[in-house]
Amino acid sequence: MCVFLLLLMFAWKGKSDTSMRISVVIPAHNEASTLSQVLVEVEKLKPYEIIVVDNGSTDGTNEVALQHSCHVIYYKHSLGNDVGRAIGAREAKGEIVLFLDGDIVIESKELQRFVKGVQQGHQIVVNNLTWSVYLKMRPHYTTVGKFMLNRYLNKKELVVGSLIAIPHAISREVIEKLGWWNLADPALFQAMAMSRGVDISDMASVDVIYTNKVRPVHTGTSPDSPYPKATSRIMGDHLRALQYITETYG
Repeated sequence: MCVFLLLLMFAWKGKSDTSMRISVVIPAHNEASTLSQVLVEVEKLKPYEIIVVDNGSTDGTNEVALQHSCHVIYYKHSLGNDVGRAIGAREAKGEIVLFLDGDIVIESKELQRFVKGVQQGHQIVVNNLTWSVYLKMRPHYTTVGKFMLNRYLNKKELVVGSLIAIPHAISREVIEKLGWWNLADPALFQAMAMSRGVDISDMASVDVIYTNKVRPVHTGTSPDSPYPKATSRIMGDHLRALQYITETYG
């Protein structure tokens, strides 16, 4: 009997629970030129729902999303970076929540790998960007921040795997456990997840570095920082995550 149960366990390992509903959350700010292409690939996944959080767009992003029968949550004024992900997670009903951006088109076959990871039992699947560490250039400041956070929390196997980067998929169970509102700070959410033993995998990889649209926040400097606004924000998020860990666990 024991041998039979062991064989059954090994046979089941790696199988996917395809009955799990998929919610796709896409925060968007002035993404009318790319959103339709993003949604075409997402629709191939046959998700339970697609939630577009229109974060203060003025270019018709809202209308593009409605043409694809998305559930659109519109805010007249921008609520800030990553807040859209948190709001989308609050509204999502699926057992799997897949997070994307409205300006990076990713083929459905690539997206499916993130979904499959959660179907197979992982609770979070992040984008494996380990290859970026070995580029013949100095690592970006944010790359170092991701690397250090993972090592600090004894998850060095993730290297630079992070909820800062899309795509990533999270089980509904984890979102409910850690609080949807904490997704407004992805580094903090990841630190909370790792410190509580959540199963995080980087089994899927897609290039979102060279395909990411360069915006003003990625260049120049901030008024109170020598770094671009986006870099300052992401580094600040990682410092906040480290502060949470030291204050909570010593």
